[in-house]
Amino acid sequence: MRDGLGELSLEFRPGAADGQRMLWFDFFPVFLGPFVGSFLFAAAVRYPQMTGFVTGRSMCPSCRAQIAIRDLLPVFGWLLLGGRCRVCATPIGWQYPAVELAATAIALWAVAEFSGWLLWVSCALGWVLMALSIIDWRCSRLPDALTLPLLLLGLAVAAVNWPTELADHVFGAVVGYSGLAAIAWAYRRLRGFDGLGLGDAKLLAAGGAWLSWQAAHGTAGRIERK
Repeated sequence: MRDGLGELSLEFRPGAADGQRMLWFDFFPVFLGPFVGSFLFAAAVRYPQMTGFVTGRSMCPSCRAQIAIRDLLPVFGWLLLGGRCRVCATPIGWQYPAVELAATAIALWAVAEFSGWLLWVSCALGWVLMALSIIDWRCSRLPDALTLPLLLLGLAVAAVNWPTELADHVFGAVVGYSGLAAIAWAYRRLRGFDGLGLGDAKLLAAGGAWLSWQAAHGTAGRIERK
């Protein structure tokens, strides 16, 4: 529910912390986490060309040797190889296991807080934000293929969980986008070139969709455990 300050509380099914045994599928995202992290980092590394991403095999960027299936096991594969390519011994960046562990940590946080469908959408939110962070760090871009589905997912969660307050979340998306879009437009008018990409505006719109206009405006919108 939402109080006068615009705070949100999510109702969720009691889990292990409440003395009840959680179902096995509540822990499945934790098992899935390192594989999701591996997939997301591979996508971020190949973005924006995405050459061979769907059909191509993973290979060493130095010697171009295909990486064996046994070496693709998240975290443990990197450790067993000693952080080096099996063929040419070129160092493999620590970012690979770090992202896999980060994706697992996101799933652990979600399991500790939620269950059922809220658990999965919480994981999705965290994993997509992590992927956006990696791509932005590497390419200084926030692709529409991630920001726009995140916006729609936020509105869908609001429609299911807070149907009477959906308008606040829609308005939050509008406020989030229009604020940065106006700054980008003004900068281009004054300087004659782009100084702010609209990817940032779309990401803020997604934040407004998830947390409502109060959060997008910077006054509230904190999600807390009930």
